[in-house]
Amino acid sequence: KDSVLQKLVHKIFSKLLLYFLEKFEKNTTKFVTKHTRPMYSNDIGIISPYKVKESISIVMQGEVLEENNFTYETIKLYKRMFPHCLIILSTWEGEHLDTIDKIINLDVQVILNQKPTVSDGTNVNMQTVSSVSGIELALKLNSDFCLKTRTDHRIYNPDIFANMLSLQRLFPSIVQNQNDRLVFFSLGTIKYRLYSISDMFVFGRTNEILKYFDVELKEVFNENSRKILSINKWSKSRFSEVYLFTEYLKKYHKDIKWSLSDYWRFCRDFLIIIDEKSIDI
Repeated sequence: KDSVLQKLVHKIFSKLLLYFLEKFEKNTTKFVTKHTRPMYSNDIGIISPYKVKESISIVMQGEVLEENNFTYETIKLYKRMFPHCLIILSTWEGEHLDTIDKIINLDVQVILNQKPTVSDGTNVNMQTVSSVSGIELALKLNSDFCLKTRTDHRIYNPDIFANMLSLQRLFPSIVQNQNDRLVFFSLGTIKYRLYSISDMFVFGRTNEILKYFDVELKEVFNENSRKILSINKWSKSRFSEVYLFTEYLKKYHKDIKWSLSDYWRFCRDFLIIIDEKSIDI
């Protein structure tokens, strides 16, 4: 009876949604595109036809999302879509132990980190600690490549690794001592905000990914983190993703000139930026 009622409610709601979307289109003269994705891994049957030979780890960092079993269901999906990948969950002490146990039973490596006690007013230290511990484990377990992603994100494209490896072969690094280009996505990568490269999704050689995230913790609170700043001042405060990218460039002895031409040149030389829609995130 509950199933019949749920289907009826869903049907009514869908019709109401379509009705309001049609009204919106007529009143605004704009088309609306709807994209639905399944919540649960059992409702997704897509598996990539491409066989990836490289050893790859997926490092998921951040807190465990309990709503709709999001993190757990994401890991279940990755286990089926990417059977060749080692999955590492790098989260925090005190997370939901029952969910952690369920994730461990999926044959997933789990790291429970202590939260950093210092902050500059952003979450860059949290990201650094959880990312580095996961990437170091991937390196220890002999993963040649690593995808650093987040526990509140989910990738639906099963061909993403074949695609990114192909891009790395097509666009080899031109930087001395860089182990292939790093692959980032466009979501959160800001073209006109200096050195603002999204740190949410990063793929590359595992040792190169570690070089990117292995930075000193920022121990001094920055008052600018609570102010509304121009994009230039925001970048020069070196918050979050700007801090990570500029520290990475310094490891290659690059001078930061705080200009658009300098920023774009480093993007051209070091990185590959892919459209977030190609990941189906």
